[in-house]
Amino acid sequence: MNDIIYNLLLAVITALGAAFVRYALPWLKKQAAKAETDLREKNYTFAAEIIRNLVLAVEQTVSGSGQGEAKFDTVESIAKQAFKDAHITITDTQLEALIESAVHSMNTEASKTK
Repeated sequence: MNDIIYNLLLAVITALGAAFVRYALPWLKKQAAKAETDLREKNYTFAAEIIRNLVLAVEQTVSGSGQGEAKFDTVESIAKQAFKDAHITITDTQLEALIESAVHSMNTEASKTK
């Protein structure tokens, strides 16, 4: 009798393990990938907002024409430190694209108000 119960429990546990591997594990992996993508998008949106604010602030504090490179370097160095402190990973290419986008947006808004 004990052998029958043992074999039955072993079969049930094996079936549950197989079902977990077949169905639950892929679903969990999909959910983890989705959560990672959502977090990456939120971080990128957060990074874009930080860059936009930095560009506006540097534009107001660094005066004089022909200072584009100095302004860019200032925004870049402050942003890198801010992202490091916030544990946000961003490549130099992404950072440059965000800065250029913020500058373009600022210039477009400025030309509309004139």
